Amino acid sequence: MRTLKYSFSRILIRTNCIPEYFRDAYPAGYPATLITDGNVAGHHLKHIAGILRPRLTLRTIVLPAGEKTKSLKTAGHLYEKLLRINNGKPHLRTEPIIAFGGGMIGDLAGFVAATYMRGTPLVQIPASLMAQVDSSVGGKTAVNMPQGKNLVGAFYHPDAILIDPVFLKTLPEREFVSGFGEIIKYAIIESPALFEFLRLNREKLLRRDTGTLLKVILACVKIKTRIVEKDEKDANGIRARLNFGHTYGHAFETASGYGRYLHGEAVALGMLKAAAIAVRKKICPPTAFLKIKDLMESFGLPVVLPDIPPQKTAKLLLSDKKTVRDKLTLILPVRIGRVTAYYSTTSVF
Repeated sequence: MRTLKYSFSRILIRTNCIPEYFRDAYPAGYPATLITDGNVAGHHLKHIAGILRPRLTLRTIVLPAGEKTKSLKTAGHLYEKLLRINNGKPHLRTEPIIAFGGGMIGDLAGFVAATYMRGTPLVQIPASLMAQVDSSVGGKTAVNMPQGKNLVGAFYHPDAILIDPVFLKTLPEREFVSGFGEIIKYAIIESPALFEFLRLNREKLLRRDTGTLLKVILACVKIKTRIVEKDEKDANGIRARLNFGHTYGHAFETASGYGRYLHGEAVALGMLKAAAIAVRKKICPPTAFLKIKDLMESFGLPVVLPDIPPQKTAKLLLSDKKTVRDKLTLILPVRIGRVTAYYSTTSVF
């Protein structure tokens, strides 16, 4: 479909973009390490190996699927693997790490690439809808701690992000639908046109029509790259709007033990919670809240907030990395297409 102009990485968004990139980027036989998880490997390892092995000397590491894998313990395990992967010799810092999977693999493998040998080349091949529209782009890498999500990490941009919708065909239904949590986020923060496109093309999207999905993926990636280029390291408040739904969403994920909700589901619930607060604070009209809820529900995302004790939620929110001196930062909707930062030292839980 196209190559997106972006300051930090080469982004290809089209079918069959993967062999094209590696043919241009690396000489034949170049060593590389692919990191994936068991779910993605079960569907796509044979396919991706068939694409990469004619060009690369490929080593593969398959990790357990699930958010619990995204830990310092697993990162340490990967460092050990990389130190002995080439017949007892270290994976060299010039050899790329290929992150092939969803957001968990992208975050974890990206964090390892950022820190192993003080930085090795990284290529993101996102295999989930959520990763294709959001987490593979922007340079944030991280692992979780028991106290919260993504508390240890680094900004580290991949050399390339290769987005091919072919991997979405076999994505389990729940994981596919979860990706629309992030997509709807982009519509709410910046694009009424995308919001309307989602509403009018719901059936095509849910049946995974490739052309329609590519339009949505491109729209989301354009929004994210535009924001990241203005505020790469979250320093001036512009990038903060990408956190819409994430403050409460991360708290819901952590409180439920990294298993009850997929990330996009938790973000959807976090957006609903933020929208409800915005209505209560008279920042957002109730009609916008209802439109957001209706669109989420039409895509099959959860719309019933979890029953988590308020004191537990409060503790997690106040340990969030965006909280400064007990001042909670929330991104709240003003209307479809615009959000604002809200700072509170009072209870909004």
